[in-house]
Amino acid sequence: MTLRLPRLGPVLGLVLLAVAVSGCKDETAAVPDDTPRHGLVAIIGDSYMAGADPSDPGSGMAGKVADDLGMNLSNFSVGGTGYLRGGLTGAQEYDAQATLSLTSDADLYIVYGGANDWIAINEGSQSLDDLATAARGVFTKLGDGARKADVVVVGPIWPAVTPDPGILEIRDVLKREAEAAGLTFIDPIEEQWLTADNLEEVIGADNIHPSAAGNIYFGQRVADAVEAVVH
Repeated sequence: MTLRLPRLGPVLGLVLLAVAVSGCKDETAAVPDDTPRHGLVAIIGDSYMAGADPSDPGSGMAGKVADDLGMNLSNFSVGGTGYLRGGLTGAQEYDAQATLSLTSDADLYIVYGGANDWIAINEGSQSLDDLATAARGVFTKLGDGARKADVVVVGPIWPAVTPDPGILEIRDVLKREAEAAGLTFIDPIEEQWLTADNLEEVIGADNIHPSAAGNIYFGQRVADAVEAVVH
Protein backbone atom coordinates (compact mmCIF):
# COMPACT_ATOMS: atom_id res chain seq x y z
CA MET A 1 0.00 0.00 0.00
CA THR A 2 1.27 3.47 -0.84
CA LEU A 3 0.58 5.83 2.03
CA ARG A 4 -0.45 9.41 1.33
CA LEU A 5 1.31 11.45 3.94
CA PRO A 6 -0.01 14.94 4.69
CA ARG A 7 1.85 18.06 3.70
CA LEU A 8 2.78 19.63 7.00
CA GLY A 9 3.96 23.04 8.16
CA PRO A 10 2.44 26.16 6.58
CA VAL A 11 0.33 24.18 4.13
CA LEU A 12 -1.42 22.40 6.97
CA GLY A 13 -2.24 25.73 8.57
CA LEU A 14 -3.62 27.22 5.39
CA VAL A 15 -5.84 24.25 4.66
CA LEU A 16 -7.16 23.94 8.18
CA LEU A 17 -7.90 27.63 8.47
CA ALA A 18 -9.55 27.71 5.05
CA VAL A 19 -12.41 25.51 6.21
CA ALA A 20 -13.83 27.77 8.93
CA VAL A 21 -17.59 27.37 9.23
CA SER A 22 -20.35 28.88 11.34
CA GLY A 23 -19.90 28.48 15.06
CA CYS A 24 -23.20 27.12 16.26
CA LYS A 25 -25.09 24.70 14.11
CA ASP A 26 -27.91 22.45 15.16
CA GLU A 27 -27.60 19.50 12.78
CA THR A 28 -30.61 17.68 14.18
CA ALA A 29 -32.64 18.82 11.17
CA ALA A 30 -30.55 16.51 8.96
CA VAL A 31 -31.88 13.51 10.90
CA PRO A 32 -35.21 11.93 9.91
CA ASP A 33 -38.01 13.06 12.22
CA ASP A 34 -38.87 9.49 13.17
CA THR A 35 -35.37 8.77 14.50
CA PRO A 36 -35.59 8.29 18.27
CA ARG A 37 -33.43 10.78 20.18
CA HIS A 38 -32.62 10.81 23.87
CA GLY A 39 -30.92 13.85 25.34
CA LEU A 40 -28.67 16.51 23.83
CA VAL A 41 -24.95 16.36 23.05
CA ALA A 42 -23.02 19.62 22.64
CA ILE A 43 -19.79 19.35 20.66
CA ILE A 44 -16.84 21.72 20.72
CA GLY A 45 -14.21 21.22 18.04
CA ASP A 46 -12.52 22.10 14.77
CA SER A 47 -13.19 21.27 11.11
CA TYR A 48 -13.16 17.53 11.80
CA MET A 49 -16.36 18.03 13.76
CA ALA A 50 -17.69 21.07 11.91
CA GLY A 51 -17.16 19.65 8.43
CA ALA A 52 -15.02 20.93 5.58
CA ASP A 53 -18.05 22.04 3.52
CA PRO A 54 -20.07 24.86 5.14
CA SER A 55 -22.98 24.16 2.76
CA ASP A 56 -23.25 20.57 3.98
CA PRO A 57 -24.00 20.31 7.72
CA GLY A 58 -23.46 16.56 7.53
CA SER A 59 -19.94 16.86 6.14
CA GLY A 60 -18.26 16.58 9.54
CA MET A 61 -18.04 14.00 12.29
CA ALA A 62 -20.44 15.67 14.72
CA GLY A 63 -23.64 14.47 13.07
CA LYS A 64 -22.29 10.94 12.96
CA VAL A 65 -21.34 11.07 16.64
CA ALA A 66 -24.83 12.23 17.60
CA ASP A 67 -26.44 9.59 15.37
CA ASP A 68 -24.44 6.80 16.95
CA LEU A 69 -25.15 8.09 20.45
CA GLY A 70 -28.86 8.41 19.63
CA MET A 71 -28.84 12.02 20.82
CA ASN A 72 -29.89 15.40 19.50
CA LEU A 73 -26.99 17.63 18.49
CA SER A 74 -25.88 21.19 19.13
CA ASN A 75 -22.61 21.62 17.24
CA PHE A 76 -20.47 24.58 18.24
CA SER A 77 -17.41 23.46 16.26
CA VAL A 78 -15.63 25.87 13.92
CA GLY A 79 -13.02 25.03 11.30
CA GLY A 80 -9.47 26.20 11.96
CA THR A 81 -9.93 26.54 15.72
CA GLY A 82 -8.33 25.02 18.78
CA TYR A 83 -7.64 25.76 22.42
CA LEU A 84 -5.31 28.55 21.28
CA ARG A 85 -6.62 29.32 17.81
CA GLY A 86 -9.74 31.36 17.07
CA GLY A 87 -10.21 30.45 13.41
CA LEU A 88 -10.64 33.04 10.69
CA THR A 89 -12.40 35.48 13.00
CA GLY A 90 -9.77 35.04 15.71
CA ALA A 91 -12.51 34.84 18.34
CA GLN A 92 -13.89 31.31 18.12
CA GLU A 93 -11.33 29.37 20.12
CA TYR A 94 -12.55 26.53 22.34
CA ASP A 95 -13.11 28.80 25.35
CA ALA A 96 -15.59 30.86 23.31
CA GLN A 97 -17.21 27.70 21.98
CA ALA A 98 -17.47 26.35 25.53
CA THR A 99 -19.21 29.52 26.69
CA LEU A 100 -21.78 29.18 23.91
CA SER A 101 -22.23 25.47 24.48
CA LEU A 102 -23.24 25.96 28.10
CA THR A 103 -26.30 27.89 26.95
CA SER A 104 -27.58 24.64 25.42
CA ASP A 105 -27.88 22.96 28.84
CA ALA A 106 -26.81 19.71 27.18
CA ASP A 107 -26.74 16.28 28.79
CA LEU A 108 -23.29 15.54 27.38
CA TYR A 109 -20.40 17.76 26.28
CA ILE A 110 -17.64 16.52 23.98
CA VAL A 111 -14.49 18.57 23.37
CA TYR A 112 -12.55 17.32 20.36
CA GLY A 113 -9.24 18.29 18.80
CA GLY A 114 -6.01 20.17 19.36
CA ALA A 115 -4.34 19.59 15.99
CA ASN A 116 -4.68 23.25 14.95
CA ASP A 117 -2.78 24.28 18.08
CA TRP A 118 0.22 22.48 16.60
CA ILE A 119 0.45 25.32 14.07
CA ALA A 120 0.92 28.10 16.64
CA ILE A 121 3.25 26.03 18.80
CA ASN A 122 5.28 24.81 15.82
CA GLU A 123 5.67 28.38 14.59
CA GLY A 124 6.79 29.48 18.05
CA SER A 125 4.08 32.10 18.51
CA GLN A 126 2.65 30.18 21.46
CA SER A 127 3.89 27.47 23.80
CA LEU A 128 2.82 24.24 25.46
CA ASP A 129 2.43 26.23 28.67
CA ASP A 130 -0.01 28.51 26.85
CA LEU A 131 -1.88 25.43 25.68
CA ALA A 132 -2.04 24.04 29.21
CA THR A 133 -3.46 27.32 30.52
CA ALA A 134 -6.06 27.53 27.75
CA ALA A 135 -7.11 23.90 28.12
CA ARG A 136 -7.36 24.26 31.89
CA GLY A 137 -9.70 27.19 31.43
CA VAL A 138 -11.95 25.30 29.01
CA PHE A 139 -12.12 22.20 31.19
CA THR A 140 -12.78 24.19 34.35
CA LYS A 141 -15.52 26.21 32.63
CA LEU A 142 -17.28 23.09 31.39
CA GLY A 143 -16.76 21.16 34.62
CA ASP A 144 -18.22 23.99 36.67
CA GLY A 145 -20.95 25.02 34.25
CA ALA A 146 -22.24 21.71 32.94
CA ARG A 147 -23.90 20.83 36.25
CA LYS A 148 -24.66 17.13 36.25
CA ALA A 149 -23.83 16.62 32.56
CA ASP A 150 -20.92 14.44 31.50
CA VAL A 151 -17.90 16.12 29.89
CA VAL A 152 -15.53 14.04 27.76
CA VAL A 153 -12.34 15.27 26.10
CA VAL A 154 -11.17 13.62 22.87
CA GLY A 155 -7.60 14.24 21.76
CA PRO A 156 -6.60 15.08 18.20
CA ILE A 157 -6.56 12.71 15.25
CA TRP A 158 -3.35 13.24 13.26
CA PRO A 159 -3.73 12.39 9.56
CA ALA A 160 -0.62 10.22 9.25
CA VAL A 161 0.36 6.80 10.54
CA THR A 162 3.32 8.27 12.43
CA PRO A 163 2.25 11.36 14.40
CA ASP A 164 4.44 14.45 14.44
CA PRO A 165 6.35 14.65 17.76
CA GLY A 166 4.77 18.02 18.41
CA ILE A 167 1.25 16.62 18.24
CA LEU A 168 2.23 14.00 20.79
CA GLU A 169 3.32 16.77 23.15
CA ILE A 170 0.01 18.52 22.61
CA ARG A 171 -1.87 15.28 23.26
CA ASP A 172 0.06 14.78 26.49
CA VAL A 173 -0.74 18.30 27.72
CA LEU A 174 -4.46 17.88 26.97
CA LYS A 175 -4.56 14.50 28.67
CA ARG A 176 -2.84 15.85 31.78
CA GLU A 177 -5.12 18.87 32.06
CA ALA A 178 -8.30 16.89 31.40
CA GLU A 179 -7.46 14.31 34.04
CA ALA A 180 -6.45 17.02 36.51
CA ALA A 181 -9.91 18.53 36.00
CA GLY A 182 -11.52 15.15 36.70
CA LEU A 183 -12.59 14.64 33.08
CA THR A 184 -12.25 11.53 30.95
CA PHE A 185 -9.69 11.77 28.14
CA ILE A 186 -10.01 9.64 25.00
CA ASP A 187 -6.83 9.24 22.96
CA PRO A 188 -7.30 8.41 19.25
CA ILE A 189 -3.53 8.30 18.71
CA GLU A 190 -2.84 5.86 21.53
CA GLU A 191 -5.83 3.74 20.51
CA GLN A 192 -4.58 3.74 16.89
CA TRP A 193 -7.80 4.78 15.24
CA LEU A 194 -5.72 5.60 12.17
CA THR A 195 -3.49 2.84 10.76
CA ALA A 196 -1.60 1.96 7.60
CA ASP A 197 -4.49 -0.30 6.67
CA ASN A 198 -7.24 2.33 6.80
CA LEU A 199 -5.38 5.60 6.06
CA GLU A 200 -6.26 5.79 2.37
CA GLU A 201 -9.91 5.05 3.05
CA VAL A 202 -10.59 7.37 5.97
CA ILE A 203 -8.48 10.43 5.07
CA GLY A 204 -9.69 12.46 2.12
CA ALA A 205 -8.04 13.79 -1.01
CA ASP A 206 -6.56 16.82 0.79
CA ASN A 207 -4.53 14.43 3.00
CA ILE A 208 -5.82 16.24 6.10
CA HIS A 209 -9.57 15.93 6.62
CA PRO A 210 -11.63 12.75 6.86
CA SER A 211 -13.24 11.34 3.75
CA ALA A 212 -16.97 10.59 3.79
CA ALA A 213 -16.10 7.10 4.98
CA GLY A 214 -13.73 8.62 7.53
CA ASN A 215 -16.44 10.81 9.03
CA ILE A 216 -18.56 7.72 9.56
CA TYR A 217 -15.66 5.69 10.93
CA PHE A 218 -14.24 8.36 13.25
CA GLY A 219 -17.72 9.40 14.35
CA GLN A 220 -18.46 5.85 15.40
CA ARG A 221 -15.11 5.55 17.19
CA VAL A 222 -15.84 8.72 19.16
CA ALA A 223 -19.36 7.57 20.02
CA ASP A 224 -18.23 4.09 21.05
CA ALA A 225 -15.45 5.50 23.22
CA VAL A 226 -17.80 7.98 24.86
CA GLU A 227 -20.45 5.33 25.52
CA ALA A 228 -17.81 3.17 27.18
CA VAL A 229 -17.02 5.83 29.78
CA VAL A 230 -20.35 7.63 30.26
CA HIS A 231 -22.83 5.88 32.51
